[in-house]
Amino acid sequence: MHRSLAAPLLASGIQHLVTHGEEMRWLREEVPAELLGPHFEDAEQLTGYLGDFLRDGDLVLVKGDRDRSDFGDIPELLQKL
Repeated sequence: MHRSLAAPLLASGIQHLVTHGEEMRWLREEVPAELLGPHFEDAEQLTGYLGDFLRDGDLVLVKGDRDRSDFGDIPELLQKL
């Protein structure tokens, strides 16, 4: 299922993909290497990376599963940046 996310993401014109959680590793195998940012298992580390990477005017899509991970913390952590 996660592999199938690649086509719509690529069609959207993404410029950078950062992933979180074990299951998103499958998606990474379907996305060109030049679009891949790092992979994280920790929400605080992910948002710390984004805090350094993002610039005014950037658009961020946060998509994920709160089951068995701290992914649900990411929107709140992003708001604190």
